[in-house]
Amino acid sequence: VPNAAAYLFEYTDAPPTEETKWSSLTGTSREITIRGLRSNVRIYGRIKAVGRKGQEANSEILSRVVQ
Repeated sequence: VPNAAAYLFEYTDAPPTEETKWSSLTGTSREITIRGLRSNVRIYGRIKAVGRKGQEANSEILSRVVQ
């Protein structure tokens, strides 16, 4: 996202619902490596870009199986 000041990476290993408790990591790069995930488990994730003035842009929820 142009001019993003930070990114919030959220993930869970349960299908997301309104009550989902997301684990999160922050960073200033649009890429991150999440270590310590269990193999052969489907992970759901989303990213939030945060601007310098507090603006936010959210991604869609994606899912992948950990290798």
